[in-house]
Amino acid sequence: MILKAPDRLVAIADGRLATSETAVSFDTAEKIRQFTPKYRIPRFSMGRFNNYSEMVEQDWYLAYAGSYALVSQIGDLFIKNVSGALVLTRGEGGVPRLDYACDEGGWFDDSYNFDHGELLRMNTRVIVDELLGAAQVKCDEWTGNGKDPDCQFLLFGKDTDTRRYVALKVAPDLSIWRRGEPASFQITPVDDGVVTAIGSPAVENAVARDHELQRGATGWRTDQSALGVHNLFADPEYSTWFGGEPREPIPESTPEENWTAEQVQRRVINTMLSANDKYVGGDFTAVSGVGYEIVRRTVKIV
Repeated sequence: MILKAPDRLVAIADGRLATSETAVSFDTAEKIRQFTPKYRIPRFSMGRFNNYSEMVEQDWYLAYAGSYALVSQIGDLFIKNVSGALVLTRGEGGVPRLDYACDEGGWFDDSYNFDHGELLRMNTRVIVDELLGAAQVKCDEWTGNGKDPDCQFLLFGKDTDTRRYVALKVAPDLSIWRRGEPASFQITPVDDGVVTAIGSPAVENAVARDHELQRGATGWRTDQSALGVHNLFADPEYSTWFGGEPREPIPESTPEENWTAEQVQRRVINTMLSANDKYVGGDFTAVSGVGYEIVRRTVKIV
């Protein structure tokens, strides 16, 4: 489950894994995986490959729900690819692009080396494309063996271009899927101030019925960081000096409509437990971000 604003974020996942309708295997599973988006940059000297440097971005996170065998295979492939398997190369016309291999044994003129201005950022589009690619490969194999594409993901982090928190829900489109056929995936952006859940339908219903939680999330629909409301950058005239769009004054909200990250975390865990789903429980993984700092920790329920 996740709630985000442009400048803050809270994501919660329970730790229970069940292998059947009657057997619980773990209460300590970490259903939010942390990873570091990065790619390798080849360096050439005197026509030959010399070494790699790296472009490293701020950590992102992947929450999952569904058949563990499937979601773990998708997650493993995705994180392997997005966390170092990609290499910066040149495509048609010498345009920089990301690929999965570099011809280290080939002959390259030193002009093949990349200038700083040619380096690509691993923005949201790049990261979600890698998730879709991994999900399609593993899900096609899974459905080809006659199984349902039971997998859902929440992908979230800070976009390198906007420096704002971004979250997306990625799941197969079951409305058009037919058994034995490949599954196509839907990408749904998580809107600011909207509590979004994956997995348990009982939890989703409990969230929708929790009017106090919904009210407390109202204030999360606006950016309340320094870029959004403070003095210089909040002024519609001055904000354009820095290449930004004129900003309207942020409407004030009461404390009841603008909960803190800690309040949201406590309420979300209580709401998840109140759903009375026997497959939801155990230790919880909580990820919270305010401004530039993101913290991931385990919450034990006693």
